[in-house]
Amino acid sequence: MGPLISFIIPTYNEENVIQQTLEKVIVHIKQFDYEVIIADDGSTDNTYPIIQSFAKKNKHIYGFSLSPNQGRGAVLTAALQKAKGKYAIYFDADLQLDLSLIEPVFSKLKEGADIAIVSKYHPSCKGNYSLFRSFFGRSYACLARFVLGCPFSDFQGGFKGFNIQTILPILGSVKQKKWNWDTEILAKSYWAGLHIEEVPGILNKSNKRQSKVAVFHEIFIMANGLYEIWKDKKIK
Repeated sequence: MGPLISFIIPTYNEENVIQQTLEKVIVHIKQFDYEVIIADDGSTDNTYPIIQSFAKKNKHIYGFSLSPNQGRGAVLTAALQKAKGKYAIYFDADLQLDLSLIEPVFSKLKEGADIAIVSKYHPSCKGNYSLFRSFFGRSYACLARFVLGCPFSDFQGGFKGFNIQTILPILGSVKQKKWNWDTEILAKSYWAGLHIEEVPGILNKSNKRQSKVAVFHEIFIMANGLYEIWKDKKIK
């Protein structure tokens, strides 16, 4: 019998934070029946060796690496397919969203949600996001709601929970391998009638790290990905 929760951490060139992140995570989740899957997207620094070293010290930790680099969505798909838990909760390695969100996300899943989204743009979100990135994120969410017909306030937040049994059939239809992965899995789950809940975000004040996403470079890619997801709906 597998663990109750699979915690998934996608990584790419996180050698400066991954050790500290794993130490914090292990302390926070010790009350759960868990496994931790570190899904590395072909890092070119020392991220994966650090993961392997940490995993040797803790039997609940498992790491794998895709090579060459394939995209954040690709490693999340692979990690969810490997997960042994009844539920899976993933969060980004920089812990921009606070680990205390694990409890409300898990509660939503236990209460019957198929997916629980942590939203940085929920009216009850605690903490301030940068004005520029907040504008970009809210604009993208507004566009995605209009194009895809989904009611969510945040499609791209890096903290989500899933019921593994109900999400796996959806996962097989997900084509996006990079940043639009979150949008696609939410949209297709919503269209399939899955129960999706939102949890207000709590931004970690101690984390001031610059995002790795080059916003202007990604705008075209994300817009094109949004179009591809919309085309899948129209085909149906």
